[in-house]
Amino acid sequence: MSKSISVQNSITPNLGDDANLGFTGATLVSALPCPAVIVWPDGRIISANENAKDLVVMGGGEAGPSLRSDLLPQVRKIAENGSAENWVIRTKKLGLPGVVTMSYSLTGVSIPLPGKAAPVVLIFGADNGLEQNLKRALIASRAFYQDLANCSSDFAWSTDHRGIFTFINQRGVAGYRADAMHGGVAAKLVSPRTTPQQAESVFKTRSPVSEVEIWLKGADGDHHCFMMSAVPVFDDDGEWTGARGIGRNVTEVRAREAELLRARRSEKLINTVLRVMRSEVDPQQMLATAAAAVIDVVGMSSCWIFQRKFGELFKGQSASILNIVPRASLDMKNAPDSDVMRAMVESSLQSNDATVSVLKKNGWSFLIAKTRYGGQLNGALCFVRKIDDEEETNHQKPDWDPFDHSLIKSVADQLSVAIAQSEHQENLKILSQTDGLTGLLNRRAFIPEANRRLAHHARKNRKAAFLFIDLDNFKNINDTDGHARGDEILCAVAELIKKSSRESDLAARFGGDEFVIWLEEVDDAIATLKANDLIVGCQDIIGVIKDAPGHHSNTPHSGEMSFENLGMSIGIAIYEPGTGESMDNLICRADQALYEAKKDGKGGYRIAKAASPDGTAQDESSQKDQRGSAV
Repeated sequence: MSKSISVQNSITPNLGDDANLGFTGATLVSALPCPAVIVWPDGRIISANENAKDLVVMGGGEAGPSLRSDLLPQVRKIAENGSAENWVIRTKKLGLPGVVTMSYSLTGVSIPLPGKAAPVVLIFGADNGLEQNLKRALIASRAFYQDLANCSSDFAWSTDHRGIFTFINQRGVAGYRADAMHGGVAAKLVSPRTTPQQAESVFKTRSPVSEVEIWLKGADGDHHCFMMSAVPVFDDDGEWTGARGIGRNVTEVRAREAELLRARRSEKLINTVLRVMRSEVDPQQMLATAAAAVIDVVGMSSCWIFQRKFGELFKGQSASILNIVPRASLDMKNAPDSDVMRAMVESSLQSNDATVSVLKKNGWSFLIAKTRYGGQLNGALCFVRKIDDEEETNHQKPDWDPFDHSLIKSVADQLSVAIAQSEHQENLKILSQTDGLTGLLNRRAFIPEANRRLAHHARKNRKAAFLFIDLDNFKNINDTDGHARGDEILCAVAELIKKSSRESDLAARFGGDEFVIWLEEVDDAIATLKANDLIVGCQDIIGVIKDAPGHHSNTPHSGEMSFENLGMSIGIAIYEPGTGESMDNLICRADQALYEAKKDGKGGYRIAKAASPDGTAQDESSQKDQRGSAV
């Protein structure tokens, strides 16, 4: 067997005739919990327990085990004097984490034997090194743990039951020094991005947690993201006393992930805008769809799209509100109205030349992006967000981050084309509906709108009037003074009609020297006053043009006759609700009245006969003629 053989089984050769002594000694030492051995004065072992291995040398062959040589002097002294001795020995042995020094406090006692000249010696002792080694191991283990924690780039910590830091590695965290944080409340370090419940689940955890995302607010005001793992700490009685854990800083990882996500969102949004611009024919629908996509990506309440008016420079106060894209799921209480929005845009246009600017009002934040096409400002996109964060309200942090600015600027660059298309379409619409010379509506645009208004008056049971205007002897102007002079007169008459019409009235040039006016909610008395004013106003215009410097006749036969005979005749038709009269019939009645006015000498007006109940004109014999001339 090896040297680890039981000491108890190796002492038999030393007993000789004293087997009873060996049995008694074995019984004695086996009952002792400490290292114990009974020996003869020469060091031969009578009995030893298992704990006495460090006091015994295992011999080879028949020699058997014997007492360590460094103990023999004390044994002989004790045997000779018959006294007790105390002393300390040290020994080294292989253990963890290497060679371990063991220390024993030994006591030797001489035991006389009847009938024997020499006594036996009992040696027993206590292992002093066990407690010391345990203390050293604990200290070394704690130092080992702290060294690892201090060398680590991660955030190592421990807290007590109140959530107060009791340990933080030397590196500190989020720009704070470890000594400054020691004794501080962990919850105060947490960023608003992390809820109190999430923070407590880590710093005051009652069960192990792993990889919990916690945001901390740094000394520089920035937000830092840590992946936290923690375990609870219990005392000897099983009572929870706190937690300890470690956090891995993943702020840069999250920043890269966020940047990648923003790039993907930006790419997706721009692709959506481009797809909408290619697929949508109507520019306004195109803008609405694109703006809705931006709202969803950036997280806004609404988007207002402004476009310059036809033929004007872009100004916020006079800009057309092309589209409003609200986000129906958000509460728009106290949201700005159109006048406020125009004022915000106007302020942005006047304050700076930046493409994107931010303004705040009444708990709302506005990001205004100007759009340019062909080097000219042609509109603006105004995105609206509700300010909910207290830090945003107090201007402690921006409510629109750089990504929002960059994204919306890119969108504005794309939508500037759509706004230009909308403007171009509006221009075409205006050109198709407007007389190019006078700026009044043309016949094609007038008829549908007049029909709509007539139907409205029929439903509301309200009267209206239709004036059919024709210039008297206008052909002579073109023949004698030229078409330029004729155009000048036509434009002057158009301006007279515009100035004398209310905003609710509808005027148009029907063609040549013919004009028409739809008068909202008037009777024949008001209609005749309007006709009289127009006729008088026309004579004033003729006088101004005739007396203008540089006016002369290009034709020797014209003289002043063309202007002296120039005038205006008007036919008036009154719409009576309940007759079911159509617009075509109303125009025919006014045209017939105009014919009668010209036949009676021109330069006056004539009110048409009333329509019959079936919507047609009554017979001439059944109506009273009403004729008037300018006074």
